[in-house]
Amino acid sequence: MMKKRIMAVLALAMMIAVLAAGTAQAGTRVPSLTLTNGTGDHSVPLNGTVAFTITETNNEPFAVDHVQVLDNLPPGVVFEKATLNIWDQNGAPLEHSQEQCTYVPPDQNTYGSVMCNIGTLPPGATAVIDVVVTPVQPGVITTNAYDSVGNSASGSVLVCPA
Repeated sequence: MMKKRIMAVLALAMMIAVLAAGTAQAGTRVPSLTLTNGTGDHSVPLNGTVAFTITETNNEPFAVDHVQVLDNLPPGVVFEKATLNIWDQNGAPLEHSQEQCTYVPPDQNTYGSVMCNIGTLPPGATAVIDVVVTPVQPGVITTNAYDSVGNSASGSVLVCPA
C-alpha cells in the first residue's frame, strides 16, 4: 500500500514537472506575427502624396499583447498623416484610432518615424497602418517598418520629377 502511494506521488510530481517545463517554454516563445509594407503605386509625381500600407497580422490562436510597429521614414519626404485600423479574422473592424500612432520628428540622426502602439492583437486579427507622405525630391523612396517581435518589412516607390 505504501509503495502505491509513493508511486502515485512520484507520477504526480513528474506530471507537474512536465507541465511546468511546457509553461516555461510557452512563456519565452516569440509570437508568430507577419509584417508587410508596400504601396499600390509604382511611381508618384514629385510633391504628390503616397500612402505606404503596413500590415501586422497575428497568426497565433491566442491574443498577442504589447504589439508595436515603428516605420522609419526616408529622407526627401514630408510626413502628412498616419491612420490605424484593426480588423478581426473575419474582416470586421475592431478599433480605429489615429491617437495610437505618433509621428516622431527628425533629429540629427533620423529622418523621422511613425510609432504605432497597437496594444493587444486578437487571434487572426490584422492591424493596418497607412502612413501618408509627400515626396519632395525625385528618386526611389523606401520606408522600413519594424515590429516588437523582430520582424521587418520595406516598401518603395519611384518619385518622378514633375
